[in-house]
Amino acid sequence: ARYYAYTGRDYTKAETYYNRAIKLLDEKDNLQSSQADIYHVKGMCIREELFKNLEGLPEDRDLLSTIDKEPLKELYYRAESAFETTYHIALSTDSKTLEYAYTAWLTLIVRTLTNNRIKLLNDLEIEEEIEKGLTIISSLEDIYYLEENANESDIQRQLADIQRKKETLLSLQKEFRFLNFKFHIPIFDQPFSPHCL
Repeated sequence: ARYYAYTGRDYTKAETYYNRAIKLLDEKDNLQSSQADIYHVKGMCIREELFKNLEGLPEDRDLLSTIDKEPLKELYYRAESAFETTYHIALSTDSKTLEYAYTAWLTLIVRTLTNNRIKLLNDLEIEEEIEKGLTIISSLEDIYYLEENANESDIQRQLADIQRKKETLLSLQKEFRFLNFKFHIPIFDQPFSPHCL
């Protein structure tokens, strides 16, 4: 499953492996750190499958209008659910999996909202996901600032990365609120062009 998360090869096999690992871990006690890790891998596999499908969408607008978005949307929420489960399990451990869950979840949100092919979520969902993303960024900033024994250049690199994502989300939020709420114009009928990633 972890191999798929990094290569994007054979999602069906990855799904079989992560489900088997979760089942085995559910039967064991005191393995919360391992449970958090496998749910993180599950989320990464699903997220990779979503990204692969988004990148494979046709560029032609007429063809795009015929695409059933529900399977893609389901992948999005399944990945998010796995990262959320990872987060809840990792809270009770001293594992770095909490940080990994946050960064993977944030990447899921930012790349989905800024994909240039299709509007996957509706306006209310977009607003909710922007808020989630900003909350995750706040938590990541806390993690990085409080991290002991960390390499200073690594921390600065991580902070710079989440700052770019924060700028992207704030830009999305600003455009969304300005156009959608003041003028009641749904701006996400057309894809957003990422400029901060």
